Amino acid sequence: MASVCTGLSVAVLLFTCVLLHELGHSYVAKKHGTNIQGITLFLFGGVSSLEDIPRNPKVEFKMALAGPSISLLIGSILIIFYELLKIDIPVSNPYLRLVWLIGYINIVLFIFNLIPAFPMDGGRVLRAVLAGRMTYIKATRTAANVGKMFAIFMGIFGLIIPGGLWFILIAFFIYIGASEEEKSTQVSVSLEGVK
Repeated sequence: MASVCTGLSVAVLLFTCVLLHELGHSYVAKKHGTNIQGITLFLFGGVSSLEDIPRNPKVEFKMALAGPSISLLIGSILIIFYELLKIDIPVSNPYLRLVWLIGYINIVLFIFNLIPAFPMDGGRVLRAVLAGRMTYIKATRTAANVGKMFAIFMGIFGLIIPGGLWFILIAFFIYIGASEEEKSTQVSVSLEGVK
């Protein structure tokens, strides 16, 4: 029963942390005048539905980094908290282990999200950097191609290692997301100003 409670607690806390991550993106977007239609939480993470993705590379750069920064902050605080508490509390304490686990997961989320694979946050940072040097559509296409290549390598890795189903599912999610985002950007930029 204790392991079921711990598992449930990890799931609830993980989704709370993902929600805070997405709220970080949403806060920066709202601050720069973009309306948020909603936040959707998935098994692999979350998505903030923006009314329009800012075309200003500096704004997109800040927005893309806001979510991972929240994950890093949460993870760092919890790991420091764990290190301070383990002096007086046995490491086997389930609550202390929960603090460490959620902290560790947030640090992993921070690192994973900054991989430059579009449409993840790192891919959006890449597009923002590229958009300062080329057209928005070309920057999106380049970032999407990097994301697709990463997804292919991740999928192959998932096929090679035992129990790699999660890698295959995440690769599929990234590949589809990159393709859809690329198409969506091409359509929205092409129809800009058309009533």
